[in-house]
Amino acid sequence: MYDDRKMPSPSQMSLYSGFAVTPADVEKWESEMRELGVQLEQLHKRRALLKKRVEAAAALFSLLENDGPGIVPEVGSINAEERDGKRVISHPPPSGYAISADSTFVDAVLRIVDACQFGIALPDIRQAILDSALGDRFRTSEKGYYHAISRLQKRGILFRKNGRMFSQAALARLAQLEAKGWVDEPPIHSSRSPMNDAIITLVTKEPGLMPGEVVRRLQEDPRFSQMLNPRNTSAYNAIARLVEDAQITKRDGLLHPISNDTDGE
Repeated sequence: MYDDRKMPSPSQMSLYSGFAVTPADVEKWESEMRELGVQLEQLHKRRALLKKRVEAAAALFSLLENDGPGIVPEVGSINAEERDGKRVISHPPPSGYAISADSTFVDAVLRIVDACQFGIALPDIRQAILDSALGDRFRTSEKGYYHAISRLQKRGILFRKNGRMFSQAALARLAQLEAKGWVDEPPIHSSRSPMNDAIITLVTKEPGLMPGEVVRRLQEDPRFSQMLNPRNTSAYNAIARLVEDAQITKRDGLLHPISNDTDGE
């Protein structure tokens, strides 16, 4: 607030011909300056957000130019092995992509998935993020990463199949090989199991359940009651693995389906 003691004397004021000011005027100007400062801060934040969105959109459009509808991409060299007389597709770690500390999670996930010719398991995407320049941001808050996975699926840019995430091009390549008798087996750390499926179903039908409530429901299920009574540790471990694999999310202590995330980075 303006200090009256700093006001010039009448003799000093006479030096400023045609200029009159009062303490009320100064307070008004100071108030307006504060308001402008708040508005500038909000504008800077908005500009930073829009910059991230523009960068993510640019990366997305760049990828879609190569993965557009109706395009069946050429299948390059195939990593495969023989198992029980079947030609099984191998999945080497992703490589050849660049992620900077300024990248968004959407951009990072797109680049990692696009680097894999035949899809990549969700835990491997997570590990690639952790090993990248975004690792520290991920460790501070995983929310943006899970939102990115969710939004990319909702928009039909990435697709989940058999425990892996695919770009449109990768899914088309896989279809070509499967038509020729190749087999894409679930990843070894795939989270598919009767109990995990039951957990995902519960969380999908009733978003916002506490883990304890999910475990209680499982204990009442005839399929798992004997397994989980009196010890229910395996159910809590299953929930933790599903969260880690981005099959479900945990926010503020409550469980949600991955498709229920609509905001975030």
